[in-house]
Amino acid sequence: SHKIAEGGFSYIYLASDKLNRKYALKRIICSDEDVVRNCKKEADVHRSVTGKNLLHMYGIKFVNKPGSQTKCYMLFPLIKGGELMQLLLLAIHLESGESLKEIL
Repeated sequence: SHKIAEGGFSYIYLASDKLNRKYALKRIICSDEDVVRNCKKEADVHRSVTGKNLLHMYGIKFVNKPGSQTKCYMLFPLIKGGELMQLLLLAIHLESGESLKEIL
C-alpha cells in the first residue's frame, strides 16, 4: 500500500481489492483503550449518519498482535482529484456563491 495522506492520529493508504478497485484505507494506531473507543465511535457515526459531506465507510477492523499496539483499519471510497477538505471547500464555494477566499 502507498501512503497518500496523514493526520495527527492516522495514516491514509491507497488500497485495492482483487478486482483492482481502489480504496482509501485509514490506519489508526491505538495507544490506549480511549483511542479504541474513539475509533468505534467514529465507525458508529459513519454507520448511522448519511449525507453528501460524509464518506461511506465500507468496514472497520481491529488488529491486535501480541507485543504490538492495537491498530484500527477503516475502509473508505477513494476520492480522486485532491484532498477531501479541498473538494469539500470547492463544493461549498460552488453552492454558496461565496468566493473561496471568504470561505477560507
